[in-house]
Amino acid sequence: MECAKCERENAGTANFCSGCGTALNPPEAGGAGLGSAELPMMPFQTSVETCFRRYVDFKGRSTRAEYWWFSLFTMVGTFITAIADLVASGNPFGTTGLIEGLFHLSTLLPSLAVGARRLHDINRSAWWLLLYLTIVGIILLIIWAIQQGDKGDNEYGSDPRQAPLA
Repeated sequence: MECAKCERENAGTANFCSGCGTALNPPEAGGAGLGSAELPMMPFQTSVETCFRRYVDFKGRSTRAEYWWFSLFTMVGTFITAIADLVASGNPFGTTGLIEGLFHLSTLLPSLAVGARRLHDINRSAWWLLLYLTIVGIILLIIWAIQQGDKGDNEYGSDPRQAPLA
C-alpha cells in the first residue's frame, strides 16, 4: 500500500506508513472524528521506528501513544544500559557510564522532536520544552503530554489520529 504523503510502499496490513508515520488504513466504523474515523493506537514498535525516522522533524503532530511509547523505550533503554555499564565497568548506579551515555546521546534528538510534535498536537509551541529546565515546568509538561490532542487540524498540521478522507 502506498502512502499518500511520502509515496513510500508499505505492507498491505500496515496501519501507519513506515516512512513518515502517517495513517494508511481508515477503520471501518465511525470513531470520534471530524468526517473520518479515528485510527487505532500506534503500536510500540511503530512508534519507536517513527521517532527515530523523524528524529529531526520538529514540524507536524504526534499522538499520545507515539510520545509515551517512545518515552517507555527511553526509560527501559536507560535501565538496561545502566545495568550494562555496571557489569562492564563496575560503576555504581547514579553515574553515567559510556554505554548509557551513548544511548542518551542517540535518543536526545528523537526525544526532543517527538516532544515538540506532541506539544504541537495540543496546539502549543515547541519552545515550551524549555520548561524541562524547571521542576514546576516538568509537571506542567507531563500534564500536557497526557492531554488528548486537538480534534481536527490546528496551526501545526492535520490530526494524526484521523484517517485521511478518501
